[in-house]
Amino acid sequence: MNVNANLTLPKLTDVSFSSCNLSEFPNFLRHSNGLGTLVLSKNSIHGNIPK
Repeated sequence: MNVNANLTLPKLTDVSFSSCNLSEFPNFLRHSNGLGTLVLSKNSIHGNIPK
């Protein structure tokens, strides 16, 4: 399933997507200001991680 969600979650501070079988960086996290902890371990993400 390919879901292309365009969401902004400005209050998100801690996110863990460990072992979620991700292949790319989640788009909705690109503009999450204030994100303190992001766990993406044990996935298959390739390419650049946004600043």
